[in-house]
Amino acid sequence: MIKTKKGEISTAFIITVLLLILGFIIVLIFYFNLGGTKTLDDTVCHNSVIFRATLPSMVKDYIPLQCKTTKICVTYGLLKFGRGNCAEFEGETGVTTIILRTKNINNVEKIYADEILKCWTMMGEGKVSLFTQYAAVNMGLGDVYPSCVVCDRIAFDKEAMKDFDFSQMDLSRYMLEHKAPGKDISYFEAIGGKASVEKTLMKLNLEEKKDDKGKVVITESFQSQEAVSNVNVNSVSEGGFIEEYNKQKQNQEIQLRESAIVFMQISSPKQGESLVNLGSKIAIAGATSFIIAPSLTKSVVFGVARVAAGILGTVETAIAVVSGAIIGVTTQQINVALNRQLTMTKCSDIEVGTDARNGCSAVRTVNYDFGDISNYCSMIESIP
Repeated sequence: MIKTKKGEISTAFIITVLLLILGFIIVLIFYFNLGGTKTLDDTVCHNSVIFRATLPSMVKDYIPLQCKTTKICVTYGLLKFGRGNCAEFEGETGVTTIILRTKNINNVEKIYADEILKCWTMMGEGKVSLFTQYAAVNMGLGDVYPSCVVCDRIAFDKEAMKDFDFSQMDLSRYMLEHKAPGKDISYFEAIGGKASVEKTLMKLNLEEKKDDKGKVVITESFQSQEAVSNVNVNSVSEGGFIEEYNKQKQNQEIQLRESAIVFMQISSPKQGESLVNLGSKIAIAGATSFIIAPSLTKSVVFGVARVAAGILGTVETAIAVVSGAIIGVTTQQINVALNRQLTMTKCSDIEVGTDARNGCSAVRTVNYDFGDISNYCSMIESIP
């Protein structure tokens, strides 16, 4: 009897262990297929952002970001499991499937809001400089350009979601009314700050109220049209956030296209500051050269001076030197002005005046195609 009992206990134990192992394997399968690797990729990306942000400006661009674009397929079905049928991701690996169980359009808005906030947070919330073109930004030599990371690609299972009413989708309102996960403020405020919320409400002719339960509700504003027109329609406060999804509102075909959530950053030098920086770099280079090789530096300087004096004479040499300096400074300042103009065109929808010329960080939602993305991005550093 004892042996039998021991045998029974041993068999039950083995079965229990096997069931636990099988359950663990199933959990791992779901983890990696439905978002586990996505979380890991986000962490790796954020760590590479922090690492690059701590580096000196002149070496930042040589350290690659490890940011992999998240591919999300959104589908619908009460009893649906597994992967969605998103044609855009056919044959691709690493696709995260999100299965919606109801046809409430708020579920789609939440997906976008969560991914926009995640992208903004993952990329440093606009508080760090990640894409510095060192010579252009610091000394006004060369061109500045907007650099980007494509955080997400979001596609829809068109057959499964054909009955969704995308005309009701209003991402701005959703992000103004709903609190960000783990925060007591809205998505919009978490990204752009309180001033951003206030300006956006005025821009959209909306106002923020609270219902009987204390929940924030966004309603149409009764302020005069004159008051609305006095607000800069392109402005969103510092923090650099603007979402453009509502440009496509009430167009089912466009709404079902694949979208990209893109982090963009561009910065430009200031006129006087860039000139001072350039002068200081030249002075430092000269001083360093003199310290390392004083005899050679003296020989080169005096040699150039003698050759110039011998060719032109003293007065002509002085005029040539002064003229060359003036031309050089003028050329540098014109280049800075052009860079600041370019920066303003990329940032004018989220910053105003001088701020727009200085640069911006932004998260944008655009169609996933070359034309739309290239409107904002000259360089993309994410991993497809």
